[in-house]
Amino acid sequence: MSDQLGDRTEPGQSDTDREAQVKILDQIFAHSLDGLVLLDKDYNFLRVNESDALSCNRKASEFPGHNHFEFYPSVLKEEFDEAKAAKRIYKRYARPFEFPDHPEWGTTYWDLGLVPFLDADGEIEFFLFTLKDVTEQKDAENRLREAKDFFDTALDAQLDTFFLFEPSTGKAVRWNQAFREISGYSDEEIERLPAPASYYSPRDLERASALLEEVTEQGAGTIELDLICKDGSTVPFEYRASVLLSDQGEPEYVVSIGRDMTERRMAEEERAKLEREYFQAQKVESIGRLAGGIAHDLNNLLTPVNCYSELLLGHERIGTKERGMLEGILNAGERARDLVRQLLAFSKKQPLERQALCLSQMVRNTEKLLRRTIRADISFEILAPEGLPRILADRSQIEQVLLNLAVNAVEAMPQGGELKIETAAGKPGEPGAVTAASPAACPFVTLTVRDTGHGIEEHVRSQMFEPFFSTKGPQGTGLGLSTVHGIVHQHGGAIEVESEVGRGTAFHVSLPTSPAEAIPDGPAPGTPAEMTGHETVLLAEDNDSVRVLTSSILCSLGYQVLEAKDGVEALATLEAHDGQVHLLLSDVVMPGMNGNQLLHQALARQPDLRVLFMSGYLDGSVAEESDLASHALIPKPFSVKDLARKVREVLTGPAARAAIAGLRQGR
Repeated sequence: MSDQLGDRTEPGQSDTDREAQVKILDQIFAHSLDGLVLLDKDYNFLRVNESDALSCNRKASEFPGHNHFEFYPSVLKEEFDEAKAAKRIYKRYARPFEFPDHPEWGTTYWDLGLVPFLDADGEIEFFLFTLKDVTEQKDAENRLREAKDFFDTALDAQLDTFFLFEPSTGKAVRWNQAFREISGYSDEEIERLPAPASYYSPRDLERASALLEEVTEQGAGTIELDLICKDGSTVPFEYRASVLLSDQGEPEYVVSIGRDMTERRMAEEERAKLEREYFQAQKVESIGRLAGGIAHDLNNLLTPVNCYSELLLGHERIGTKERGMLEGILNAGERARDLVRQLLAFSKKQPLERQALCLSQMVRNTEKLLRRTIRADISFEILAPEGLPRILADRSQIEQVLLNLAVNAVEAMPQGGELKIETAAGKPGEPGAVTAASPAACPFVTLTVRDTGHGIEEHVRSQMFEPFFSTKGPQGTGLGLSTVHGIVHQHGGAIEVESEVGRGTAFHVSLPTSPAEAIPDGPAPGTPAEMTGHETVLLAEDNDSVRVLTSSILCSLGYQVLEAKDGVEALATLEAHDGQVHLLLSDVVMPGMNGNQLLHQALARQPDLRVLFMSGYLDGSVAEESDLASHALIPKPFSVKDLARKVREVLTGPAARAAIAGLRQGR
């Protein structure tokens, strides 16, 4: 070292000082962990320390007499020449290059420096070249950057939002793509807006502040907040928050991961709605069972009351005063019968006398009656096209549905409005339902009653089909719509409601169409002579009053009657009777063996037996035999004329023959 610096003595500097400096430089060269190289002005090696020599996989003594670029990449020469011409220090950090003699080393990273030393004339005399291997550091930086990129990619791939901010300053530090997309804010806006105040309501911020204290103590916590987006909309979120503390134990950063709760809340609302509907259905079903049981007993009581009143009114020797009393009894009994039928219709246990009907024709037939009940300030229109498939239904029950809906529509328009009644093939909303090429192929026919009244509020719609629920005050019984609902569902149909407060309401009643083989009932016998007979009737009825009355009526009409108090006794009577039994007249609900079970066993013993059911309500025991329930059924309480007419229909009519034939075929 002293050879290269021997002439560089500063004025006034002693040889001792100079030797001390040289010794210090020798120590630096000897012990520096970085590579140190002394070059002349032409980049020839003057001295190399061991660290630099090792970087080239050589000994320090091999360098003198060689040029720098024999061992180092020549790409540096151009940069060194520029620094040499400018007489300035050259520095380059983390410079990647490969050593020519060691290509297997691959690319390494170095911090490089070239320091020119000038002579007294200001010219470059030699250079100090410094070299520091930073490959490991650079690799660590690359790994850190890759980890950060992976972390960023992972965060942006999350459907949940990620948000990191400083609670002391409100500065957002890190967020992911989900937060950006859901909130609607750009990265620049998120970076600028104070957090969390910019994204939540004051009430939510107060709750979040209380959570922050809890999280600071416990480490993490959960809270539900509504994120306020850039467009003003809100999105419900469930956040899992944690706090990163400073060395002083203060909250330095808050990390929150949020999950969009929109779908879950919708699912919860839907589940709650289904639960309400389920409990409502259970409640209605319970009331229906109660109504059915009461109606069964009432009908058994009303049958003798009405029939005996009717029989007494037929006697010529009844005085005027007594006749008036009997007519009062009969009128009260008939009103009670109608009320019971409403309860049964609600409970879906009303005995139905089904026949193939044209719904459009039924609507047109009621037009005159409806026009008499509709006020002059309400415009009325009927759209009932021909050619629709027939429905298999009870005429009187469907007429009751139509009248109830029409009356409700009129009452919903106290200031006047428009009432429209329509029939169409198919259910509402079905693609091509009304414009189907073949309406007869549609499985449903729809009756729509539409008004422009005050509409129905949501909370009312959820209760409108409940029995005894009414919006009409004390004068309302609440049986109208519940009766409609029961009748429609008992027919296997459905009822839907469209309503908007202030815009009106539309009730859509969808009824199943009649099968192709359904046979409409034939004309009923008209004269008393046509309602008498001589056939043998097996009567099965567990109610003594009804059985005695029914037997008396049939005997007065000329029939031979065999009485039985239940199904078991009826079968024994059928087997013991020597002659032919023409008709089985049986109650549906009986102890031990119900009417449906009796029917099958009786037909097994006498296949040509005709059957007529009588019932105050249907409990499902004959539901599977829908043809039989449709064509061979008389509801209680019946009149004397109704019983006489129905017995002759079953004994002679085509509907009874079709029903029995279907039963034998196992339908």
